[in-house]
Amino acid sequence: MNKTYYCPDCGSKLEKFNACAAINYFCPKCKELKSSKRILKEQPKEDISAQK
Repeated sequence: MNKTYYCPDCGSKLEKFNACAAINYFCPKCKELKSSKRILKEQPKEDISAQK
């Protein structure tokens, strides 16, 4: 079962990478890695990017 995670900064879907027993999350819109402590497990109700 694949879970979908979302970027805490822009709200887009994150890509999950597994390497060397570490799990990393990458946001293709922000073009940077995101901390697993900050990722969102539910899709944001509001468009986060519109707030900036």
